[in-house]
Amino acid sequence: MQVANNFTIKKEKLDKSNSKLILSGDFDGTSAWELIHALKEVKNCSRVIINTHALKKIFPFGLQILLNYSFSRSKDKRVIIFEGEELKLKP
Repeated sequence: MQVANNFTIKKEKLDKSNSKLILSGDFDGTSAWELIHALKEVKNCSRVIINTHALKKIFPFGLQILLNYSFSRSKDKRVIIFEGEELKLKP
């Protein structure tokens, strides 16, 4: 998997059923795929919080990739919550 140059994801296990992903840097297409893979790696939790406060730039292509993924994850029953205004997924 290709890694975005100016993007990081910090993973935190909050408790038995909740995890948090903290995003920082620039969110582009490669970053979106990194986030998707990180979501797949977070297992055994019912809720994932994605914190976007430290993002500097958000590119429309990255949002579109994430939006397409969010509609295709019908088997994934976890609740995904976004903290931060920039990455609100709206069709």
